[in-house]
Amino acid sequence: MSTTEVKERPILFSGEMVRAILDGRKTQTRRVCPQPFFDAKAFRFRAGILEAKVSSQEYERLGFATFDSGDYWHAVEGRHSKCPYGNPGDRLWVREDFYIDSFGAGVAQISYAADGKRGRACSVSDRRLPNRCGFVPSNDMPRHCSRINLEITDVRVERVTDISFYDIREEGVLCPEHDFPGGMCVSECYALRREFAELWNRINEKRGFGWRSDPPVWVWVVEFRVV
Repeated sequence: MSTTEVKERPILFSGEMVRAILDGRKTQTRRVCPQPFFDAKAFRFRAGILEAKVSSQEYERLGFATFDSGDYWHAVEGRHSKCPYGNPGDRLWVREDFYIDSFGAGVAQISYAADGKRGRACSVSDRRLPNRCGFVPSNDMPRHCSRINLEITDVRVERVTDISFYDIREEGVLCPEHDFPGGMCVSECYALRREFAELWNRINEKRGFGWRSDPPVWVWVVEFRVV
C-alpha cells in the first residue's frame, strides 16, 4: 500500500504574525506566486487559474501543461509552478527573530523576539548561529530552534484583493477601530480591510507587489493549523 510522504519546509513570519499564531488568531498566510502574463501590446490581461487536483487530460484541454498528480499547481498561459509551501498534510516550521542570551557547555540559551519567551537550549555547533550573544534574524534560525510547527490544511490561488472579511480575520489582523476587550467588528469593515492592505504593503510593496498593483497580484493562500 502506498503512503504519501509528509514533507517539512521552513516559513518566515514577522513578530506580529507569530503572536497572532500563538494567540490562535492566525490560520492563513498569503504569499506572492508567479504572476499571469500581461500582454502590453494587446492591452489585455490573459490568465488561467487552476487550483487543486484535476485530471491531466482536463488540464491539457484547457491549454496548460500537465502536472504530477498529488501536487498543487498554479498555471498561467502554459506556464506552471508548484506551490513552494507544500500540499495539505505537509508541515511548516516557523522561522522568527530571536536572541542568543548566553553560551555555555556547548549550547546557546535563546529567547524569542516576538514575546520574549525563553526557548530550548540550542547547539552552538550549528553554522547558522553566530558565535556571540545578541539578535539573530529569522532567516538564520536553525530548525532545532523553532518552536512553532504548522500543518497545511488547504492550498489555493486567488487575487490578494479578493480576500474576504472572514479571511482577513483568519490572517490574524486586528481592526484598529472596532476590536476591543469583549467585542470586535463582525462584518465587512473598511478599517479592517485597510489594516490588512497596509500590512501587505509593508511586506510586499517594495518588491513590486503592492495592494493597488495593476493588474492585481495573485497569491498562494496557505491555510494551516498549529501542530
